[in-house]
Amino acid sequence: MCNLEYNRGNGFTLIELIMVIVVVGILSVPAAYIMIHFVQNTIYLPSQMNTDMILERIQDVLIEGDATAKGLRFSRAMSSIADDDLTFINQDGDTVRYRLDTGNGKLYRSIDGGTEYVVPYYWPSGVTAAGLSGAVFTYYDSAETVTADAEDVRWITIGLSVQDGAGQVEQWEGHSEGMSAVYVPRFQ
Repeated sequence: MCNLEYNRGNGFTLIELIMVIVVVGILSVPAAYIMIHFVQNTIYLPSQMNTDMILERIQDVLIEGDATAKGLRFSRAMSSIADDDLTFINQDGDTVRYRLDTGNGKLYRSIDGGTEYVVPYYWPSGVTAAGLSGAVFTYYDSAETVTADAEDVRWITIGLSVQDGAGQVEQWEGHSEGMSAVYVPRFQ
């Protein structure tokens, strides 16, 4: 005769296996959420930091200048003004022009009528700039009213929006906006 004795201590029951699967499933939900958040941040944050860095650099070059030419803070006289275009003479006697090309969304600078260069020079593809409320530059006179006369300019506000692609967070694209102002001294 055959001895068919069943030993329950050698295996797992179906209920025990189902309970382990349920516990592992419950523990994996927060881990999956954390992984999704981590992956999104590794893609989105560099893009956002890139647009923040470009905006900061544009504002710094416009206001302070760089090794090539001094910026608006060192202006001696305004030559011509427009919403997306500004020409001035700085304290070194350089004629500096800043122009936002609304077609490709890049800011250009030329010095003494020379070649236009992109500001900043490391402009990545897919990143565009635009003026806030449709204009990069807004000009004010000494009474703090908006002016269109280059000789009356005493304050300039600079409003910029820089974005990667369409600037949609859902698409992990960066978008930065900044507003700054600079006093324009009047020299006789």
